[in-house]
Amino acid sequence: MPANPRKFHGSSSRGVVSVVAAALALAACTPRAQDPAVRAELAALCNQNLPANAIEAAAFQPPPLELIAGDSPVATAGRWRWINVWATWCTPCRAELPLLRQWMTRLAAAGQPMELSLVNVDVERAAFERFDHTQLEGANVSRLKRNDELPGLLRALGAPEGSPIPVHALIDPQGRVRCTRTGAIREEQFATVQRMIEASP
Repeated sequence: MPANPRKFHGSSSRGVVSVVAAALALAACTPRAQDPAVRAELAALCNQNLPANAIEAAAFQPPPLELIAGDSPVATAGRWRWINVWATWCTPCRAELPLLRQWMTRLAAAGQPMELSLVNVDVERAAFERFDHTQLEGANVSRLKRNDELPGLLRALGAPEGSPIPVHALIDPQGRVRCTRTGAIREEQFATVQRMIEASP
């Protein structure tokens, strides 16, 4: 018995629509990031890891962390997160803490709220305890449960195991690592961070 031409046509149309919709979704992953100038700017910020789109980004799966204040970096899923790996003995780490807090305030005011999660990797807990904790106010603060888990944390963030700190990573609301940076941040990079959020739905 011949196939119903109307039924066949309808199924084919739906298939074409699905394929087109999927293609459009893929193309929309990083709308502005495809511009060469913007991509170069993002690459300068994300000097260790910058996935081309959300599909290529790895899920953030850190080793166990000891929660000190606020929420854990994993528990804040559904929101953009800035992960900062730092230590009290690290001079650039200490120097950029006020800047990170300022950025979070400015992003919130611009309608781009982001959670700041500070992961301390001091070998001696006493060094962390002696640190001026007023510099950590407003952030989620945690520590590695074991010192030998630092390489695993760096891998989870998309950085090489032997990376020097500070290490920064931007985690999107779906829990994917969208940007990884080693080295201190600079004030002039704030606009790039904003473009990163805009270009990464």
